[in-house]
Amino acid sequence: MSKTKKCVISLDVGGTNIGFGILNEDLEVVGAFGSVESNSGSSQEVILSSFNAVIARLVKLVEQNNFTAAACSIAFPDPFDYKTGTPLMKQKFQALYGLDMRSALQTKHHVPILFLNDAVAFGYGVRDKYFADSPEKLVAITLGTGLGAAFSSGGAVTNLSIWDAVYQAGILEDYISARMITSAYKNATGQSQTVEHIAELALKGNAAAMKVFEEFGNNIGEGLAATTAELSPGVIVCGGAISKSFKLFGEIAQHAFQQKTGQSVKFQAVEDPHTSLFGAAAYAFETLSS
Repeated sequence: MSKTKKCVISLDVGGTNIGFGILNEDLEVVGAFGSVESNSGSSQEVILSSFNAVIARLVKLVEQNNFTAAACSIAFPDPFDYKTGTPLMKQKFQALYGLDMRSALQTKHHVPILFLNDAVAFGYGVRDKYFADSPEKLVAITLGTGLGAAFSSGGAVTNLSIWDAVYQAGILEDYISARMITSAYKNATGQSQTVEHIAELALKGNAAAMKVFEEFGNNIGEGLAATTAELSPGVIVCGGAISKSFKLFGEIAQHAFQQKTGQSVKFQAVEDPHTSLFGAAAYAFETLSS
């Protein structure tokens, strides 16, 4: 158990929900994980009220457990100025564009507010929670509505902004995301289906669905080969909603990466949806102690 009563309030922000948890210095959970609606398409007032409500609730829970909140660490997707705490998104959370979000939250709750990239949070969580001995060089990617990536090396976890790297006829995110899977399946069958349903069909042997995930795996392997090979990662860890279907594309991605680079690399998945919450807390404790 932790020797102190310090903890971190962790938030993992998505377009639909804000995941939350409270973790101590040993990354043990203090209270249950949960989520609330993020209201990302609403007004600035409504969005901030969602953040304020969940932070206030968690601060109260911290106090009830006789802990001290060292910080509130918020994993937020790009584009975002993490040093100043300023959202720069023009689609989701558009109403927060250019807002000094750190001041808006910190003034109200009197808890240090830290921001980090959501893929970086995932990278911290993978490094500190899921490896007894973290690999020397690790690439962590999040697969969902978008593509996030982070690199862990020498104790540091950094953001890899590869989502907009030029790839085929567009950018990498066009080919490694949920929309690639749904659009490829629709092009092949004329049917609009969710990623989850397409994965279910593939697991049942549906040829069109299986081919879509084969293409998806090749895109991951070749796309990462083009953008991360120079880092020489020993392990590439996949997270995010689509990682639940890792068995459909993981080996394909690993083979494509190795074929393109000649490098031996292990692809694996971490399906725990709370990984970024663990990582946000790990980042906060590391930042506060430096």
